[in-house]
Amino acid sequence: MSPSGWIARLPLEMDGNPVGWIVWDQRGDLVELGDLVCPREVSIRLSGARDQPSLTATFEIRNGEPTCVDVQVSAKSTGRGVRPVDFEVIRRQLNQWMDEAFKSTAQTTVAPPGQEPQFADERTAHAAYEAARKNSRRKITDALLTETAALYREYIDEKPLQKIAQRFEVSERTAARYVEICRSDEYGLLPKTTSGQKKA
Repeated sequence: MSPSGWIARLPLEMDGNPVGWIVWDQRGDLVELGDLVCPREVSIRLSGARDQPSLTATFEIRNGEPTCVDVQVSAKSTGRGVRPVDFEVIRRQLNQWMDEAFKSTAQTTVAPPGQEPQFADERTAHAAYEAARKNSRRKITDALLTETAALYREYIDEKPLQKIAQRFEVSERTAARYVEICRSDEYGLLPKTTSGQKKA
């Protein structure tokens, strides 16, 4: 904890190895996470091994939904620069970091001022986080379908479902459902096709 007494932090571990810190402001708002409470805003800070860049990612609970709101990557003064591989790591790990951030800070009750919070056990906290994520699954909007159709046309010869899945952070099965809706009579954003054929 910092000298101010307000900024709290917990060690962040991945695969049993310390990689950084989970940080939040104890003066900040607490919000509901299922039957638990947690800080509205939590950050993770990764120092980066050896010459690797450091990273800070900030997450918030917005309208009950766990959401990433900021990511900053900074090269060390004596380390290498930021590379595309660093953003690939972020793409793969971001949801896991968000899970760890809220799971680690979830509390059973609101602690009185000046008292340490009673953190929930890992299993209960993870279940509450997963329930919140499930309730916040991406809504299918006109804008989402319009972008889906555009991506499908752009990458029709380069695994379009994979590109759509990456863009919206969903499975390729869900991406295929978006494309199917785009082909429906209601939307008509993509032409109809027979099984096994691509049309854009």
